[in-house]
Amino acid sequence: MDKYPLEETIRRMSSCEYFIGIMSGPLHIAVALRLKVVTITNFPDPTDIYLPTLKDVDLIESEWFYPQSAILHQEGEGELVAEFSLQNLERAINGDIYPYWSERYLCLIEEQL
Repeated sequence: MDKYPLEETIRRMSSCEYFIGIMSGPLHIAVALRLKVVTITNFPDPTDIYLPTLKDVDLIESEWFYPQSAILHQEGEGELVAEFSLQNLERAINGDIYPYWSERYLCLIEEQL
Protein backbone atom coordinates (compact mmCIF):
# COMPACT_ATOMS: atom_id res chain seq x y z
CA MET A 1 0.00 0.00 0.00
CA ASP A 2 1.32 3.42 -0.95
CA LYS A 3 1.59 6.16 1.65
CA TYR A 4 0.62 9.71 0.75
CA PRO A 5 1.13 13.07 2.44
CA LEU A 6 -2.00 14.29 4.24
CA GLU A 7 -2.83 16.81 1.53
CA GLU A 8 -2.75 14.09 -1.15
CA THR A 9 -4.85 11.76 0.99
CA ILE A 10 -7.48 14.47 1.41
CA ARG A 11 -7.40 15.26 -2.31
CA ARG A 12 -7.89 11.61 -3.24
CA MET A 13 -10.61 11.09 -0.66
CA SER A 14 -12.47 14.19 -1.84
CA SER A 15 -13.17 12.43 -5.13
CA CYS A 16 -14.92 9.56 -3.33
CA GLU A 17 -18.56 9.09 -2.47
CA TYR A 18 -18.07 6.53 0.32
CA PHE A 19 -15.64 5.71 3.11
CA ILE A 20 -15.73 2.19 4.49
CA GLY A 21 -13.35 1.55 7.34
CA ILE A 22 -12.52 1.46 11.00
CA MET A 23 -12.38 4.29 13.54
CA SER A 24 -9.28 6.12 12.38
CA GLY A 25 -7.87 9.41 11.22
CA PRO A 26 -9.17 8.87 7.67
CA LEU A 27 -12.66 8.38 9.16
CA HIS A 28 -12.55 11.95 10.49
CA ILE A 29 -11.40 13.21 7.09
CA ALA A 30 -14.26 11.34 5.40
CA VAL A 31 -16.81 12.91 7.74
CA ALA A 32 -15.34 16.38 7.17
CA LEU A 33 -15.60 15.76 3.41
CA ARG A 34 -19.26 14.72 3.88
CA LEU A 35 -18.68 11.26 2.43
CA LYS A 36 -21.15 8.49 3.13
CA VAL A 37 -19.45 6.60 5.95
CA VAL A 38 -19.74 2.97 6.98
CA THR A 39 -17.82 2.40 10.21
CA ILE A 40 -16.84 -1.17 11.08
CA THR A 41 -16.16 -1.68 14.77
CA ASN A 42 -15.85 -4.35 17.44
CA PHE A 43 -16.38 -2.16 20.53
CA PRO A 44 -18.22 -1.16 22.59
CA ASP A 45 -20.84 -3.87 22.87
CA PRO A 46 -23.32 -3.31 20.01
CA THR A 47 -26.20 -3.01 22.47
CA ASP A 48 -24.50 0.06 24.00
CA ILE A 49 -24.46 2.00 20.74
CA TYR A 50 -27.38 4.35 20.26
CA LEU A 51 -27.40 7.14 17.76
CA PRO A 52 -27.67 10.07 17.72
CA THR A 53 -26.79 9.69 21.41
CA LEU A 54 -24.18 7.16 22.51
CA LYS A 55 -24.41 5.64 25.96
CA ASP A 56 -21.36 6.56 28.04
CA VAL A 57 -19.19 3.43 28.00
CA ASP A 58 -15.99 5.07 29.31
CA LEU A 59 -14.06 4.61 26.05
CA ILE A 60 -12.64 7.72 24.47
CA GLU A 61 -12.93 6.15 21.02
CA SER A 62 -16.68 5.84 21.49
CA GLU A 63 -16.87 9.57 20.83
CA TRP A 64 -15.78 8.86 17.26
CA PHE A 65 -19.14 7.44 16.20
CA TYR A 66 -20.66 10.01 13.91
CA PRO A 67 -24.44 10.01 13.79
CA GLN A 68 -24.50 10.35 10.01
CA SER A 69 -22.52 7.13 9.54
CA ALA A 70 -23.84 3.59 9.37
CA ILE A 71 -22.18 1.33 11.94
CA LEU A 72 -21.57 -2.37 11.41
CA HIS A 73 -20.36 -4.41 14.38
CA GLN A 74 -18.06 -7.41 14.03
CA GLU A 75 -19.41 -9.29 17.06
CA GLY A 76 -23.16 -8.78 17.06
CA GLU A 77 -25.95 -6.29 16.62
CA GLY A 78 -27.97 -3.83 18.63
CA GLU A 79 -31.16 -1.91 18.14
CA LEU A 80 -29.54 0.53 15.66
CA VAL A 81 -26.35 -1.35 14.79
CA ALA A 82 -26.27 -4.22 12.32
CA GLU A 83 -23.82 -7.10 12.54
CA PHE A 84 -21.09 -7.00 9.90
CA SER A 85 -21.71 -9.25 6.91
CA LEU A 86 -21.33 -8.74 3.18
CA GLN A 87 -25.12 -8.49 2.93
CA ASN A 88 -25.28 -5.80 5.63
CA LEU A 89 -22.33 -3.97 4.06
CA GLU A 90 -24.24 -3.84 0.80
CA ARG A 91 -27.37 -2.69 2.66
CA ALA A 92 -25.36 0.07 4.39
CA ILE A 93 -23.89 1.26 1.10
CA ASN A 94 -27.37 1.34 -0.42
CA GLY A 95 -28.61 3.45 2.50
CA ASP A 96 -30.86 0.71 3.89
CA ILE A 97 -29.25 0.72 7.35
CA TYR A 98 -29.73 3.59 9.81
CA PRO A 99 -29.03 6.52 9.49
CA TYR A 100 -29.88 6.37 5.79
CA TRP A 101 -27.17 8.93 4.91
CA SER A 102 -29.14 11.69 6.53
CA GLU A 103 -28.12 14.52 8.81
CA ARG A 104 -31.68 14.98 10.07
CA TYR A 105 -30.75 13.48 13.45
CA LEU A 106 -27.77 15.77 14.12
CA CYS A 107 -29.92 18.35 15.90
CA LEU A 108 -30.82 15.69 18.48
CA ILE A 109 -27.28 15.13 19.71
CA GLU A 110 -26.78 15.77 23.38
CA GLU A 111 -23.36 15.59 24.92
CA GLN A 112 -23.37 13.37 27.98
CA LEU A 113 -20.68 13.82 30.60
